[in-house]
Amino acid sequence: MRTPRTLLPAVLGLLLLAAGPSGCNKEEQERRYCDSLGCYACVGDRCYPVPGDPVRPDPSQVMTCDNDSACGTGRVCNLGRCEAACTDHSSCRSGNVCISGRCRPADSAQCGVVGALCTDASQCGAGRTCVDRACAKLCPDQKCPLGQVCKDGACVEDPSPQVAQCTYDHDCDAGTGAFRCVNAYCLPRCTTNETCTNGASCIKGLCRADRRAG
Repeated sequence: MRTPRTLLPAVLGLLLLAAGPSGCNKEEQERRYCDSLGCYACVGDRCYPVPGDPVRPDPSQVMTCDNDSACGTGRVCNLGRCEAACTDHSSCRSGNVCISGRCRPADSAQCGVVGALCTDASQCGAGRTCVDRACAKLCPDQKCPLGQVCKDGACVEDPSPQVAQCTYDHDCDAGTGAFRCVNAYCLPRCTTNETCTNGASCIKGLCRADRRAG
């Protein structure tokens, strides 16, 4: 028995309704996720930022770092890698010593660690005091070595130079090579302390403030 042609449109309509909406007409669901940079909502392949807390990695699982806080409790950042803080020389392998919780070669140059750190003004000698764990020259006359400012009676590094003397070394003295650009200041090269002024010392070839203890 043949179906009358007049009934075919109705039958096809019923079949389409029974099948439900096609995949092309479905409304895509929004999905959300957060990573270390922020939180995002996505519809299809389009994503946009939304409020939320970025994913914080477990400090105990962090291997690379640029500061101690990234490494978590009991660990320190040593030369870009997180490691357990040492407590004494015996915690380090042969030939290394424990310096401020870090194992370092015993014969390495001390820059900003043992040679500079202080906890009390008595460690800094006459005319100096301990500021932020580094020795600083007293400045009752408001005079400080180039690159420093007198703050609360002591010479400290200028945190924000009002007038930058330089950006690169060649900005200093027409690029003659007699100066180095350090923290926006042109610091003169030197070979002895006698060539430095305003209480600066010749440190690694530059006239600058000596903040080492002792």
